[in-house]
Formats: sequence, structure tokens, C-alpha cells
Amino acid sequence: MLEARRHKTFKIKMGFGGAETETRRVVRTARAIHQLAPEAIVTVDLNQAWDMTTCMRLLPQMDDAGIAMVEQPLPFWNKDGMAALCSRLRMAVVADEGLWDLHDAYAAFKSGATALYGVKIGKGGGIRRAYKAASVAEAAGIPIYGGMALESSIGTAAALQLFSALPLLSWDCELIGPLLLADDLAVQPTQYHNFEVVVPHGTGLGVEPDHDKVNFYTRKT
Repeated sequence: MLEARRHKTFKIKMGFGGAETETRRVVRTARAIHQLAPEAIVTVDLNQAWDMTTCMRLLPQMDDAGIAMVEQPLPFWNKDGMAALCSRLRMAVVADEGLWDLHDAYAAFKSGATALYGVKIGKGGGIRRAYKAASVAEAAGIPIYGGMALESSIGTAAALQLFSALPLLSWDCELIGPLLLADDLAVQPTQYHNFEVVVPHGTGLGVEPDHDKVNFYTRKT
């Protein structure tokens, strides 16, 4: 991906195995990536898998390995624990499952429970409400990045229209959904090159749905 200039940020999913074993794997992976490209960004997503004791014991090892961000290491309800981790670690500690709409964002920013805000249209309640949450983050001085939920090129186009209207995406975006799907629902799939994802310029969201594929994949309930 680095040689093809397609991605320079890599998120490693973890939390499904032994904490020590996974930490060693992640640290080795991060160091290998940084040997190839020191400018690359490595992040991890724990999906609420650890408790506070495990976080305090193992997250500093990831910090020392140059991992830039850890996403939702604690259960969504543990906002005090998230705030404590934010204050103790150099890496950015980010809430995800603990954030839904702009009200959750405001509470997290006020309590110091997240160092970044991942703007997601689906979780945020649509383009308009997700934009409001991004504005709350901007007002609070919280950096943002563009999140996703593995959408097709149609959902990705909606996210791109929103993200391109924001003043600053300090941590870029992670719109890789179309690359992971076996097929797409747009006539022209999302385009990636030179470490960027291209904002479509058509009408509406900027993409044209492929109606034949939409009909093919439609299931009656």
C-alpha cells in the first residue's frame, strides 16, 4: 500500500485474543511499518476489550512503539477511565462506541474522555447532524478525522461531501469501505490515488447508483 501510494495510515484491530500476545504482535507490526516508512501512521482499535488495569499495563508499550492512537480501549460507559488514559498517555485515546450524536460528543469533550472525534454519518444521525457534531468538536478544540462503517461508494460519497466541507481533518480519514466489498453499487466506484480519496463531482452525492446492481442485490423481507 505504501509503494502504491494508496494508504499511509494503518489501523490494527485487536482485543479478541490474549492481551500480552496481541500487544507483542501490534508492537512488532508498528515497528516494521515505521522501518518501511517513518512517516506512516499506525493506530489500533480495541473495541472496548480491556479493563483499566490491562490498559495501564500494556498501552504504554504501544505508546513507546510509536503507535499514534488507540480507539475505545475501555467499555463505552467508562468515561472516567477514558479521561484518565487521555491524561496519562502520549498517544491519542479515542472514544467510538461511547459516542453517537452531538450530545455524546459534547459530554465526551467536556469530561476529557476523548482526544479526537471520528465523524461518522451513520452514527451521527445523517449528514446534517454529523456536521453539527463536527462543529462541536471544532468549538472545543478537538481534532477530528473522517470515520466510516464499511459503506459502499454511495455511502462513501456522502461522507466525502461532508468531510470536504469541514474546515480541517487533522487526522485525515479512513474511508476504505469500497475496497473491502466484493462488489459496488455505483457506476463509478470510489477512486484512490497518491494517498488520497477523490471527492466525486457529480450531482447530489456525486455518484450515480448502478440500478441493475441495486436490483440484483435487493432482498424482499
